[in-house]
Amino acid sequence: MSKEDRISALPDSLIQHILCFLPSTKEAIRTSVLSKSFYNQWTRLPILKFRSYRMSFKKFSKFMDNTLLLHDCSKIQKFHINTYFSILDPTPNLNAVIDFAIKKYVEELILELSFTSSLYRLPEFLFDNASLVKLHTHNCNFDVVSCVSWAHLKALSITDCIFPPDTIENILCGSPSLESLELTNIYEYHKYVIFSKSLKKLVLENVSTTAVQISCPNLEEWKLLSPLNACYGSISINSPFLIHATIDFERYYTHPCLMLKFGSKLIQTLSNLHIGNLSSLLRKNKSLTLDNPNFEEHPDEIASALHSFHELEKLVIKLPHYKSERTTYLPNLNSPQKSYWNTEERVFNCVVSHLKTVEIIGLSESDDECSLVLSFIRFLLENATVLEKLIVVIEDSRKDFFIKVFQKLSNFSRCSQHALVELLCSNQRRISKLVQVF
Repeated sequence: MSKEDRISALPDSLIQHILCFLPSTKEAIRTSVLSKSFYNQWTRLPILKFRSYRMSFKKFSKFMDNTLLLHDCSKIQKFHINTYFSILDPTPNLNAVIDFAIKKYVEELILELSFTSSLYRLPEFLFDNASLVKLHTHNCNFDVVSCVSWAHLKALSITDCIFPPDTIENILCGSPSLESLELTNIYEYHKYVIFSKSLKKLVLENVSTTAVQISCPNLEEWKLLSPLNACYGSISINSPFLIHATIDFERYYTHPCLMLKFGSKLIQTLSNLHIGNLSSLLRKNKSLTLDNPNFEEHPDEIASALHSFHELEKLVIKLPHYKSERTTYLPNLNSPQKSYWNTEERVFNCVVSHLKTVEIIGLSESDDECSLVLSFIRFLLENATVLEKLIVVIEDSRKDFFIKVFQKLSNFSRCSQHALVELLCSNQRRISKLVQVF
């Protein structure tokens, strides 16, 4: 009695669904040897993914041509090309490949091209397409020579490109349904006018420009990530419904944030920019993450942030990672050099009437930084009238440091009768110890 062949018994729809999760179409083709039910199932896949990894130009071009010749699916959901060829290699006939995908009513097109000789010039016929919903390009030339017509495009991501003037304006004008626009590594000093009634998410990362003018009435999320020297001129924004914003001119990459996230130099940078109604947006924002603020050298940055957010309810401070080899001790918090926060002149509207939750993450044994942070914590506890919870997470350290911080926090007076304080000890993997709320 022969054993039941469960693989061969799988329905075609399930087999094709499984094959779509493989890293590339090449792996999908190889499954034809598994059983009769898998034979040539790849020819009907709605997702095609081509990677030139460890393939010569000639071999890759032949493989891609043969695959498309045998492909027999009437509609393509996703078409992904990832290639890398040196300056000595000729450029594959990508125009014909893209034309194939368009004739199959492709919805998501991903072109990750790394030709060291030059950027790939996108074919003109690509800009008149009614089926595209998502488009991602890398190392492509957007030399638009005609009007753009992307009626159903919702997400556009462009990386490593040089734009001719007015390209973005033409794209937005021809994409009435666009909801997400991401521009990364754009090396051309033009003025960018970003006007769209449909746009909800805008990301500008390392975009060199003389000026940026944003007018998107339905914009909800905005990220401006750039080295300090990449953005020149003015920035104006008119987006009354903006909810999430990340602005960081100091570091090239940032981590996710709650609502607004600042690098340590952002506050002083804002004063040199023309950011339209951003000040009014800051006043209404209820959640703020300060990433790597400098308590020791620039306490005014933290004070400026608190002053700008009139209705702030949650404050998260992520301190720089620092491990000290010196003997652990806590200096006198009342010494003159530690008195920045020990003054009645520090009055902020959000601290007095709105601030409910504070998280301070990464407290270490650095004596100067630690004492200043503890001074700031004491300031909050003594002035935050509606504070409900304050969480302090210290870095992995010796037990005596943990106990001394605990004793300091226990002795601080509190303006809010409902304020609870939690002290946690963490390591790089997880939070490992919790001192009961006190």
